[in-house]
Amino acid sequence: MLLPDVLVLDQELHDQNYSFGAMTDAWNETGIGQVMVERVGLDAIENYGVADVDGEASKPFKSVPRKGLVEKPSPEGMRPPI
Repeated sequence: MLLPDVLVLDQELHDQNYSFGAMTDAWNETGIGQVMVERVGLDAIENYGVADVDGEASKPFKSVPRKGLVEKPSPEGMRPPI
């Protein structure tokens, strides 16, 4: 199933930082559904779903386990407690 909000282009062919090919390769290797993510600032977070990767460091085009997802949270709910 593919429900993109953004057109995903292959980095090699289109010089973009998105790769549908890498995502399908990860699916083929793991058999696990893949979700592409990108970092956004707290001021834009309510426009995106947020992936909880349990503190795992992410690297471009590499899969990391996902603990959960929160769809379009309020910025206040994402700020760490003082």
